[in-house]
Amino acid sequence: MMYKLQNPQVRFGTSKTLHEIAVGQMLGVAGFPIESYKEKGKLTERLSGFINLAATGRVKLVGKPKEWEAFLGQWCGIPTGAHDDAGAAVAGLTMMFGMNVLELPKMKPQRAWYKFVERM
Repeated sequence: MMYKLQNPQVRFGTSKTLHEIAVGQMLGVAGFPIESYKEKGKLTERLSGFINLAATGRVKLVGKPKEWEAFLGQWCGIPTGAHDDAGAAVAGLTMMFGMNVLELPKMKPQRAWYKFVERM
């Protein structure tokens, strides 16, 4: 207890949250700022960011084709496949790196400031 009082920056615990925080801090120090996210919505919706990146040629699978067979097998089975771990992992990464379009809150329409604009 005394050690914790003298070193407030030290975190104690063994929970899942501690590990998530530690990994996030390590990646941030290494130059990869990430944000935590909550998985909600359909997998196909969460994959929109990655699909856009892949469709525009900004995704490169590094390694031998044999190494990617399992990943591509799961990928081709989305959304009806029994296993969608590959898709969920990719969706999570694009969300953590801020490359996914998130749903924006709906805004109320505002009145135009000028009568001329209202007549258009």
